[in-house]
Parts: sequence; structure tokens; C-alpha cells
Amino acid sequence: MLRKGETVSGKSAETKQTGICHTLGISGIDTDKVREMLEGLTARYDDEIKVQEETGDTLVTVKACESGKEQKTAQLIAEIRSIIGEEYVYGVDIGGIEYALVARLREKGLKIATAESLTGGMVSESITRVPGASEVLECGVCSYSNRIKHEILGVSEETLEKYTEYSAQTACEMAQGVRRLSGADIGAATTGIAGPGGGSAERPVGLVYVGISTKDRTFAKKLLLSRGQPDEREKIRILACKNALYLAWRELG
Repeated sequence: MLRKGETVSGKSAETKQTGICHTLGISGIDTDKVREMLEGLTARYDDEIKVQEETGDTLVTVKACESGKEQKTAQLIAEIRSIIGEEYVYGVDIGGIEYALVARLREKGLKIATAESLTGGMVSESITRVPGASEVLECGVCSYSNRIKHEILGVSEETLEKYTEYSAQTACEMAQGVRRLSGADIGAATTGIAGPGGGSAERPVGLVYVGISTKDRTFAKKLLLSRGQPDEREKIRILACKNALYLAWRELG
């Protein structure tokens, strides 16, 4: 069941083998939490509802094994939306949160710019993966060093010294800086510790701040993305990227 402004990038599958199949994209909430929230529903419809994590997104697949069951899948989708919350469901049969963000930006005639530290350009690359990204992406700044954060984005030396680069204050100033630099309507920034080294008790590996800035407000969200597993640097970076895309999408809702 689509909502106003939602874009579908693929068609539902309808064959004798698979019947009707739709996939809800969910972001901003952990996959394990989604499984927990849908536990009662999946227990009743074990063969028809599957929850999985794919490249940082949570995907909930709803299918009817016999063709002609569109009404049933629509009812299940509506129930899932109600349980999870509309603010976390970014689309149905859409390629990922980046597709939803580009669609929303295009719909509203807005532009975005990114400032990235630990994600190293992953956020802007995700956006440019989507057809039509040239209409909405102004620029991406890979501000890995504090010198670039200060000289290009305008993060104050006082902020970097007092709060360090791994802070909500730095993320906010990065997002403000890239929005000011580019003239975009929204700025999204990432900073944090992807590991495996460099963490501490106060600032552990997996600590990430995502900054979002618009003309109306600037804020940062703190995330703890480590799951205590070895070799999770790339996973932390992917999750940081997805959260930045999601928070930008949600802010424009």
C-alpha cells in the first residue's frame, strides 16, 4: 500500500511460482528490533512475511504464494506499517533509502550536499547511484582531516579542541558548513570512529554522529553502531551512511 509521494522503482512479481510479492524498505531502526516488533505477525504468517537485512537496510518481504492475492498482501503491508510506524517505512518495492531520498528531493525541488569523515564519500556515492541524482546533489566534501573540517567547512578550532571531531557539535558545524558552501537546501554530515583502533571508554569504536542542517534547524544524532564483532569497520561505515540518508529523508518529510 503506497503513500502519497512514494516512488516504486520495481514492479511486484506475479507468477505462478511466486504469486504476489512486495518488499517494504525500513530504515532508522535496527533489523533485530523490527523482527521483535513483527514477531506476532510473522508467527501467524510464517510463509508470507520475511524480515532480512541487506546492505544496511531492513527489508520486509510480503508475499502470497498463489496469484490473485493482492488484497491480502495490501492488508499485511498496512498492518506492518502500523506496527513499525510510518516514519520508518521509506517505500515499497524501492531500491533502498537512497532512492527514497532522491525521490523526495526531486518531488520537493530541493538539493542536498554532504560532508563526510568516517564514511569517506559513501553517502554522496549512494545518492549518485540513483538515476536523477544530478537534479538534487550539489556537492560532497570528504573532510577526513580536521584541517579540511576547519578550513573548508568552517568547523571552529574551539569546537574541535573542546569536543573533538567525534562529537555532535562537530557534526552540526560540518552539516551547516557544507550547506553554506554549496547553497543546498539540506546538509548531511557524518563523523565518528569506524575502528578497529582509535576508540576509548568515552568514545568507543562504533560511535557515530550524523549531522543534518536545513534553513529551519540543525541537529545531530548519536549512534552506537558496533556490535562487538571483529572486522566490522565496513559495517559501521555502511550503517552510518544509511542513517545519514534516512535522517535527511525523514527531515524532508
